Amino acid sequence: LAERRPIRVPAIPDLGMTMERIVAPIIVSGQIMGYVWIIAGDRELTDLDELAIEHAATVSALLMLKDREVKDAELQLRGDLLEQLLQLEGPVDPALAERVHNLGFQSKRPYQVMVVEGKPPAGEGLLSLPRKIESWLTKEGEPALVVPRDQRVALVLQPIGPERARALAQQLVETLKHPAQPLRIGLGRPVQDLRHLKRSFGEAMEALEVESALGSSKGLADFSRLGLMHWLHHLPDEVLEGNPYLHLVERLAEYDKETNGELVNTLKTFLQAGSRGSTAAALLNIHRNTLSY
Repeated sequence: LAERRPIRVPAIPDLGMTMERIVAPIIVSGQIMGYVWIIAGDRELTDLDELAIEHAATVSALLMLKDREVKDAELQLRGDLLEQLLQLEGPVDPALAERVHNLGFQSKRPYQVMVVEGKPPAGEGLLSLPRKIESWLTKEGEPALVVPRDQRVALVLQPIGPERARALAQQLVETLKHPAQPLRIGLGRPVQDLRHLKRSFGEAMEALEVESALGSSKGLADFSRLGLMHWLHHLPDEVLEGNPYLHLVERLAEYDKETNGELVNTLKTFLQAGSRGSTAAALLNIHRNTLSY
């Protein structure tokens, strides 16, 4: 089907195909979304059959395109809703609260923001990722506001507890990551009030930025676990440049780059372990004496 037009397929008994057939691709926005078949019965297939199957594929494509346009319009409305939520300062307007409620959210439960970063696989549109995320969350029974935003996808959820939020994020990474383009998720802290949703969104974005600056390959960046890195991230440039240890860390990073080493990661793990050698060695899965070297 390289030519993207109906083709005749002869009977292939060895494959269980005992009758001739015509197959036509269903093409939507340049992508093959499916196929329509017509199989010969007690008569041979004719040019009229080929024309009919081509028309059937066209009608199917138009229906799919209409459905996609409806979903795209819904995404646009959800984008407008997210912008309103991120700009909230005063009391929540009843109409706005109703729109949030219609998504399945419960007003007494906290809200939490995730920001997903990842390019779609080759051949898929920019909206394929938010669609996949929304479909997956629906299967998980998690109400969510899913919005493409600045080359990323913002999610507002109401997971029950921080561990559930982390588990959802990790499952999402494992389910939707692509070998050529891994998925990364920034996770903000939960907030009880919609007026504070902007804070959770900012935390999710910061978690992504910090992990990216550290060269981390982890799929999940959790703001609540940034620790000291949160404060370092907000230090002015002049303060950072005046840090006598900065050039030492830069030298370690350069050495790691040249030798494909793990010195910076080892130092990071050691500090996160409270400078406890035995704990750091266990986290790195190495002997404590090796850590000392």
